[in-house]
Amino acid sequence: MSPTYKTNKKRVKKIIGITTTLVVSLVLIANIILSQTIPELYFRFINEERDVVVSYLTSIKPLPIFHQELIRFKNKYGGGVEKKVFSVEEARKKQITKMEEALQKNPQSRDLLYGLAALYGNEGNSTRAEEYLKQAKEIDPTLK
Repeated sequence: MSPTYKTNKKRVKKIIGITTTLVVSLVLIANIILSQTIPELYFRFINEERDVVVSYLTSIKPLPIFHQELIRFKNKYGGGVEKKVFSVEEARKKQITKMEEALQKNPQSRDLLYGLAALYGNEGNSTRAEEYLKQAKEIDPTLK
C-alpha cells in the first residue's frame, strides 16, 4: 500500500466520523425541537376534533341516534362535550328567563314581547312564540 492511499483512507475515515457526528447532532437537535412542538400541536388537534364532535352532535340532535352518539363521545371526551352541545339552548333559556322577568316589570314592552316570540320560535315552541307575537302586535300593529 502506498503512503498516499493510507493518508486518503485516514482522511475518508475522519470525514465519515465528522459527517456522522454532524448528522447525529442535527437529528438530536430536531428531536429536541419537535418534542417541544408536538405536544402543542397534538392538543390543538384534539381540541379541534372536539369542536368537530360538538358540531356533529349539534347537527344530529333531532335524530334518534343522538343519545347513543352523545354517550359515545362523552365517554371519549368527557362531560364538556355535552355542555358545549347544549350551550345554545342553555343560553336561550337564561335569556328567556331574564326577558320574562323584565316583562313583569314592563308588560307593555313591545321589544321584550317580540324578542320572547323570536326566542320561543327558535326553541321550537310555536305556541308561546305566537302568544308573545300576538301581544307585541296588539301594542304595535306595524309589527310583522
